[in-house]
Amino acid sequence: MLVALDISDGIALGAGIVAMLSLIAAVLSVRVSRRANTLSKESNVIAREALDHTARQTALAESAETERVRQQQARAKVRAELSPLFVTAQASLMNFRPVVRVSNVGERDSGSAIVRVYMSPGQSRDLMAWDDEHNKTDRARPIADPEVKFYDSKGAELPAQYLERVVENITPTMPVEFRVILPVAIPPEGQGRYRLPVRVTVRAAYANEPFEWTDYVQTEYGPAS
Repeated sequence: MLVALDISDGIALGAGIVAMLSLIAAVLSVRVSRRANTLSKESNVIAREALDHTARQTALAESAETERVRQQQARAKVRAELSPLFVTAQASLMNFRPVVRVSNVGERDSGSAIVRVYMSPGQSRDLMAWDDEHNKTDRARPIADPEVKFYDSKGAELPAQYLERVVENITPTMPVEFRVILPVAIPPEGQGRYRLPVRVTVRAAYANEPFEWTDYVQTEYGPAS
């Protein structure tokens, strides 16, 4: 009877041990499974972050390329004028000093721009000069241009000459201004006004087309204006 009991107790003990080991294995399996799930979630997060980073880099690269193409295709659009266009003096001839204003209404800088101011030479052609260099011995001199013709109020053809200067750059936000000296005739007192043709042209490196502006300087005898 005692032997039978011992055998029964041994079997029960073994079964308990097996059950305990199974429980431990189950607990370990759960922990391993949870750890695997955690690692999987972390991997998914890292993968999503990598994809987001790649998408951002791609978007930045596409944006930079779009801007590069836009800048490459963008063009300058130059404009120019003289002002004022009316002067009075109590003389037969005077050195008129209007402002030359060159602007850029385009989408990019102009780059190097060649500016020319034209007038009919009259009897004092050599007096035409840029105001900021007219006292210099090496100043720019007017150049006759046989291809350009002006016409007076009666339709008679007049010769033309020009001064030229190079402007390094004209931005869309910063116009360029300088003065030019134009020797203009003044009519005798009581003889009305003279209308003297003038022209400004601009050719810019990054503009598709040159710009040309033409108008008349009007002179009259009277107190200096």
